[in-house]
Amino acid sequence: MPINWEGLKEREKLYLFAAELLAKQGKIGKVIDIASGDGAGTAQIARAFPQADVFGLDSDEPLIERAREKFGRVNLRFILGDARRTEFADDYFDALISFHTIEHFSEEDQVGFFKELKRILKPGGLLIICTPDREVWEIQEIAGTQKDHIKELDQREFISLTSRFFSVKGVFGQGMLKGKMSRIKKIINIAKKLDIFKLRKKLHKNLTDKINVSTQPIELDFSVKPMEAGKASIVVLVGEKTPHTYE
Repeated sequence: MPINWEGLKEREKLYLFAAELLAKQGKIGKVIDIASGDGAGTAQIARAFPQADVFGLDSDEPLIERAREKFGRVNLRFILGDARRTEFADDYFDALISFHTIEHFSEEDQVGFFKELKRILKPGGLLIICTPDREVWEIQEIAGTQKDHIKELDQREFISLTSRFFSVKGVFGQGMLKGKMSRIKKIINIAKKLDIFKLRKKLHKNLTDKINVSTQPIELDFSVKPMEAGKASIVVLVGEKTPHTYE
């Protein structure tokens, strides 16, 4: 049955995509959403799989506390922790979800993060992970503008790093690149990046997000689509822990 993307926000579409993949896996016992943020997406997974034990992990204590209060369910737990050094046992989870996490780590910590993901995922387990494509963000003039992003990766770097630890089974994208940027939009984006008048701080984030989207040469519906060729604003990889020799 085709996924109905209508009316969903960008992050909701990522979790719906994850839920569809998990459903195809068959029986799912334990799932973790690493860097679960406000917990809404994690709760989306917990509702879709009431028979599974679903965990949300984040290093932000206030976010974890609010998620616990708002999304309390019998099969859902929110845990405060470091994604690079969790307290879970080896081979503990049937599936790992981590959206917009790796770009917040240094190169060394990105490797440590993947080692930890590999450690806690069961053999044959499913990995669903995404990050912005730095090359597309450079076209958009928004690469490096988020102060909490330490190392952004392009599509090739992201696939290469993931492949060191997992067997990559699929490459998908959100915000597919659909053409070249017009001169006017390029000027607007350069002005946004320079931000001489500090409008990013003065304007509401929803407004700046709308300006960002409206001035980009990308598809605006943010459905998750296979990316056999081309590029997208967000790269989504689906991987599996296999017995092959990885790091």
